[in-house]
Amino acid sequence: MKVLSATTQGEWLAELPPAPPVLAGQEPAPRPDPAKAEAHRVLSELFYCDNLVVLAGLGTSLGVQPRGPSGATAPTMAALWSRVEAQTNVQSAQQG
Repeated sequence: MKVLSATTQGEWLAELPPAPPVLAGQEPAPRPDPAKAEAHRVLSELFYCDNLVVLAGLGTSLGVQPRGPSGATAPTMAALWSRVEAQTNVQSAQQG
């Protein structure tokens, strides 16, 4: 895994390779991994945002089959995005 974020100054942080094996009964030496730490920081920070939208349509729902011959299929990512744009435009018009 490699991590690139705004705080890595344009550098990719690579995950450390696995630690060498230790003898039985010994504890492995602690090894801070900057890539894992940055990935954890970014993911943690993501959930502190005021607005979070997750659009999961294309890969997660295209395999869902309609219940009957005239039943609707699951929406595609393009269909979900169109609905978001339409709803956003309606809300903007109502506020403006």
